[in-house]
Amino acid sequence: LGAAAGADLVMVETMGDTAELKAAVLAAKENCTLPVFATVALGEDGKLLTGGDVECVAALLEGLRVDALGFNCGLGPDLLLPYVERMVRATSRPVIVKPNNGGIGVGISLASDVTAYTKAVKSAFRWDTEILVEEYYPGREFAVCTIEGKALPVLEKLPMETSDKEKGLSMDGKSVVKCPAEIPEELAKALQKSAEDAAFALGVNAYAKFDFIVSPDNSSFICLECDSLPQLYPDSHLVISAKAAGRSFGDLCDKIMEISLVKKAN
Repeated sequence: LGAAAGADLVMVETMGDTAELKAAVLAAKENCTLPVFATVALGEDGKLLTGGDVECVAALLEGLRVDALGFNCGLGPDLLLPYVERMVRATSRPVIVKPNNGGIGVGISLASDVTAYTKAVKSAFRWDTEILVEEYYPGREFAVCTIEGKALPVLEKLPMETSDKEKGLSMDGKSVVKCPAEIPEELAKALQKSAEDAAFALGVNAYAKFDFIVSPDNSSFICLECDSLPQLYPDSHLVISAKAAGRSFGDLCDKIMEISLVKKAN
């Protein structure tokens, strides 16, 4: 359809799995004669979600005869540069580079006085020409995921140094999460209702994730943001929350596909 409508090329991007990457490129080549560009998203370890490295990606895409390859999203310019250099050495194809503005969490500082604030602003401007300054709200971090507008069990993001090793904790390399969160039932219901109200107001009817900060005494909370396209892999917050609600990873994927197809049909 794209080729018939006058598209100039096929862009396959933000790929984190070599099998999916190969399938996408082959599907494009089997259905049109347009140039095919393909880019992957690397984690902070310089690898794909499924473990593939730069040289693996280069060999795969060279073999598939893509017209250009490279990176997008994932890491910021400074962190991505060494991997770009490796890709240039590993391939004869043109290399595409579309980095994040620093990557998730890079450039964030907590300032408690003018000196710290000045230093934080200078640090933030290393990553972009525009920065965001927000009031710091102390407390515990929670997330509530929704499916079809209905909230799943509340998940708490715990510090990495926690000594809690009970069943229900999942480590992703930087933080530890617990789901269901060990909080008063009244607070859990309030967070879930806020997530459902926000999902309705924003029109995110398929699935979403809402991040909250709860004050140290549990008397109040704020919603930080809505992720309308949360990550979907075995250790992601959405999958962990769904598992706590009794839904397997496969069932969750099937449900999301079902919702999306119905939404598209309507």
